[in-house]
Amino acid sequence: MACDEGSFVQRMDKLTNSQESIESTSSWICLWRSEASKVVMWWEAYFSKSSTKKKLSLLYLANDVLQTSRKKGPEYVQEFLKVLPKAVAAFLQKADDAGKKSVDRMISVWEKRQVFGSKSSKFRRFVEDADRYVTAAKAEGKSRPVPRASDTAQPTIPSYIQTLMEKMDRAATCHQQRTRAEHTYDNSHGQDVGALQNFQQALKDEMDTRKAVIDHLEVLVQEEHRKYNAALGALSVLPSSGSYVEQPAVEEDGLPPQNNNGASEELQIVNDDEKKNEASEIAAQVMNDPAALLDILQSMPGGATK
Repeated sequence: MACDEGSFVQRMDKLTNSQESIESTSSWICLWRSEASKVVMWWEAYFSKSSTKKKLSLLYLANDVLQTSRKKGPEYVQEFLKVLPKAVAAFLQKADDAGKKSVDRMISVWEKRQVFGSKSSKFRRFVEDADRYVTAAKAEGKSRPVPRASDTAQPTIPSYIQTLMEKMDRAATCHQQRTRAEHTYDNSHGQDVGALQNFQQALKDEMDTRKAVIDHLEVLVQEEHRKYNAALGALSVLPSSGSYVEQPAVEEDGLPPQNNNGASEELQIVNDDEKKNEASEIAAQVMNDPAALLDILQSMPGGATK
């Protein structure tokens, strides 16, 4: 059976907690070690939509894949390490005591056997960090989560930044897949039709994920401008530090009224086209240096919203 998302979903639908089901599904997944990034991406998507009971089966499956595949190569270990902390945190928030104990034993085995190499001993901390992000995402728009003692050392990442990072991870994964597909096609000297089709599809997938990042950035930049203009409008009607002096109001279009000389005060407000251009420039910069994102947001008028 081919390694495609449809086939993967069918396998996951049939997955149970039985040892036979776990091992047979794991063996099938291990056949696609070269497609590890894609398979783990499907696993994460399926996991996020599953019931708590099904999530436990999927964690058992991930464990078996890790234990089996790491003897042949690091592909699945590297990819699962990116998604398992968040998955485990989400599971533990709803699991019963039996489920929590099962996962605790699983993590203990990973630590003892150094499944994730030097990062094995840090896995529980990764889960704790991810738990804060999951909790914050659920509480968004309702109430701010109660800070924990460890928050002073590891501040919570704003949910919209977390979403952007996830989209960028997807784009990076698609770029890796495109690079491999391009290499395969080049090695065929243009004679392998299947390799060409895979290369074309990989390019389309990368374009889609890059576009998702750009769209998210455009919304983010426009929202920051909206908040800035709202703050500016509120400031314009406040009295000065001395006696009250009426300030010119901000019109509906975001521009101040004309003064006596017919000239308007200059405000740093951009139109929709300029916003899109600015967002595209930010997207390109962030693609090259993801760590620069927070600096960019903090440099905007009003800074980044947390």
